[in-house]
Amino acid sequence: MFLLLCVMAGGLSAQVGGKKKAMPVKMARPPLKDVKSKEIVTEFSCNDNATVFLENILRRVNIRTTHENKVRLVTTVYYQGDPHFTDADWLQKLELGISGTPENVVVKSGNLKRPGAKVATPSMPLKRVPDTLIANGIAVFDSSGNWVNRKSDIRRNITLYVPAGVKLDIENKYADINLENNVNELKLRLANGGVTMMDVQKLTVISVYGNVYARNVVNADIEITNGRYKAKNSDALIINSKNSAIELDMVNQLKMVSQADQYEIEEANEIVATKNYGDLRVTGLKSLLDLTGINANIKIRSISPGTHLIKIDDQYADLRLPVDNLKDYTVSFEGKGCNIYAPFEKPTTPDTPFDVTVGTGRTTSFHVKCNNCTVDFK
Repeated sequence: MFLLLCVMAGGLSAQVGGKKKAMPVKMARPPLKDVKSKEIVTEFSCNDNATVFLENILRRVNIRTTHENKVRLVTTVYYQGDPHFTDADWLQKLELGISGTPENVVVKSGNLKRPGAKVATPSMPLKRVPDTLIANGIAVFDSSGNWVNRKSDIRRNITLYVPAGVKLDIENKYADINLENNVNELKLRLANGGVTMMDVQKLTVISVYGNVYARNVVNADIEITNGRYKAKNSDALIINSKNSAIELDMVNQLKMVSQADQYEIEEANEIVATKNYGDLRVTGLKSLLDLTGINANIKIRSISPGTHLIKIDDQYADLRLPVDNLKDYTVSFEGKGCNIYAPFEKPTTPDTPFDVTVGTGRTTSFHVKCNNCTVDFK
């Protein structure tokens, strides 16, 4: 009963240093009343194959393609009272706008400085207003056009409509972008955010602390640090990665430079790699693996009989190269301090290079050089 009275009185008492100190009880905010909303739209005419540059910070963006030769930006503002703002006034306050030429269109979303400069946060809000001006996590303006300066409480969404044939060039920081339709060409510079896309013909990514999710990509050139890249089907992928997680369902040609990454690949045709530290796991290898590295663990679950070459130069690593699906192959091995497990006969003397031929030996060739490794051919 005493505890209940304390809570009803507005707080609890705690014994601190021999003295009683009031512990405030957080009360729920009252619901916000009389909130109005308005859809703000601005558009810019362009060519059907224009390049659209999007500079975005802190806003969630949905990008949709249309058959109109224009770029259209749509957002919603929430407010109380009557700020007497025109659409142009709202766009200026929200730091949203479209400019450029029919060939090159620039969409601005937030106060994002150019690459190489210090990241700037939006100049809004200029004044702090009461927390009661937050409705369902959406920032609400008062009658003077001010809002709460709390990024954790602000949800800013925009929808961008672009012609289906445009080239997209996006610089995105501290936000998520969703491409709802297929695009021909996408260049992406990403920091502390995420991008989800459908099918892309040509993809270029530079990402730091970002996540990229794609469906089908024909040609991709990826540079990623401390992030995640995931794609369903890739034809030709060139990737330079550090401290990242890479997941590929299927890749035809993969050229990779990897530092301390985790690679998970369901099916690969050809892999040419330089990999230091981390893991490379491939469920099914179809044709080629050529890898040089240090402390790079390689685990292949199944090697197709169509694989013509597996060439590895590694050290201090675990290698799993099962030959159970193969009838005709050769193995050329060189290494010291290794533990080797194989279904074929190998020298009993440690650290002795050996060559083995199984069947005709004409189909698959293993050239493995690995010091201080565990190598499992079973």
